[in-house]
Amino acid sequence: MQFNIRYMNNDDTGDTHWTVRKNAIKTMIRELQPDVIGINEARTSQRTDLKALLPEYEFLEVPNTGTSSGGNVNIMYVKEKFKLLASKSFYLSATPNVPSFTWDSTQKQYHVCIWALLKDNETGKEFYFFATHYNTGSTDVDIQAKTNSTNLILSRIEEVTGGDSKAIVFVAGDMNASMESNDSRCVSLKPYLENGFKNARVSALSTDSV
Repeated sequence: MQFNIRYMNNDDTGDTHWTVRKNAIKTMIRELQPDVIGINEARTSQRTDLKALLPEYEFLEVPNTGTSSGGNVNIMYVKEKFKLLASKSFYLSATPNVPSFTWDSTQKQYHVCIWALLKDNETGKEFYFFATHYNTGSTDVDIQAKTNSTNLILSRIEEVTGGDSKAIVFVAGDMNASMESNDSRCVSLKPYLENGFKNARVSALSTDSV
């Protein structure tokens, strides 16, 4: 599972306020029981709440998250089901190994990607899970920044998997873009499909999907 949890905003009232939403999230996750979850926009207090509400999940965070130089992208996974073999994060920028803004995007914020290599304790199978959050906007520079982000993630996947074509890799996140033909931002996601990835939404809706 992956979703943008929406940052805690005091302008939200009623059912949309975090004090209400957090319990709805707990109920949803307990009902669906996802093994691994990518979370976007969870601020410090929200992460604290999630850890308390869902103690069966381990919580992976980008270093410096909660400060002015971190990134609010996280991975949660069921502790009893998986063993964490490796995990690392990087910034979606021209200098990915240090806190930095996303290229020339009109949105001056930190955007990151965090990945985990997990081993299924029952089957022994290993897989990679990349969670990310792209910049917003649909101007030419914003779309180019998104495309750069995709290409950077693909290069890191190549690096961490050693180019193993049989490696199981999931990429999840709030891309602020879609694959719809009328979405000018879709060009930024096409490199995934060109490199062998499948669109999970399309696969889930396909009658012959496995």
